[in-house]
Amino acid sequence: MKKKIICIAIAILICALGFIGYAVGYQKIAQNRRYPDMEKNLDKIEGANICVISKTCHDDMEGYSAGASGFIFAKDDNGYYALTANHVVEKGNTQLETENTQFIVMTEKDCTLSEYRKEHPKMKITSPGEYYDKLSKADVVYQNEKCDLAIIHFEYKDDLKCVSIAKNNSKKSDKIVSVGINGDKMEYFVKTYGKVTQSETSVFHTEDNLADNEVQKHSAYETSGFSGGGVFNQDMEIVGMNIGAAVNGFGRFSYGVMIPSEQINECIKESGVLN
Repeated sequence: MKKKIICIAIAILICALGFIGYAVGYQKIAQNRRYPDMEKNLDKIEGANICVISKTCHDDMEGYSAGASGFIFAKDDNGYYALTANHVVEKGNTQLETENTQFIVMTEKDCTLSEYRKEHPKMKITSPGEYYDKLSKADVVYQNEKCDLAIIHFEYKDDLKCVSIAKNNSKKSDKIVSVGINGDKMEYFVKTYGKVTQSETSVFHTEDNLADNEVQKHSAYETSGFSGGGVFNQDMEIVGMNIGAAVNGFGRFSYGVMIPSEQINECIKESGVLN
């Protein structure tokens, strides 16, 4: 009897260790996944992805966010229109609780703050304003809390690419590549790969007083800073915009969620920016 109990305990322990190993290791798998057939097409979207940085001013203090993600979808005579998540540009979600907030755009053509500091060693580490003042300033021209989507407009000195948005939502098992800012490591325009894991939409609920959103789930890795970033299909069309991710009981990545392309197109039409 004792031997049987010991065998059962060992079996349970092995299963538990296997589950823990999978739960922890899945994040590593998602981070390192690659689709060579999609990688060769990335040049089609190079230059269309952006980083959205919020600048807040309070008394004599200036604060800058680590940055979130976005992508350019249209241009006019005065500049470019880009999509990002509404919670990225919503007042009160910046480093300092204040209405005096500006939004700054760093494109793939701009150098990063760390690169700028290497080129300008005399710049004070505590005064990054010199760098941020050289970047484009953005105006928020449309916000939709229900879809967690916002449109910003900014001017830029050079030509930038605009991405196309797919008319229809992706289907389950469609391959995707996600582009975003890894705020944890301060890595910009990171590409992660995965598949859409549901054809239908479902409600994504957050615990930070943001609205519930109708989303599609996917397996491309996301982390802090990916919000607002584009999710592309094999033709390098936008099929979604990342707004968040779920984690497992160990705090590791479980799945990402995106606003699907049909919702994105509806919001752009509602905004009137292309009229």
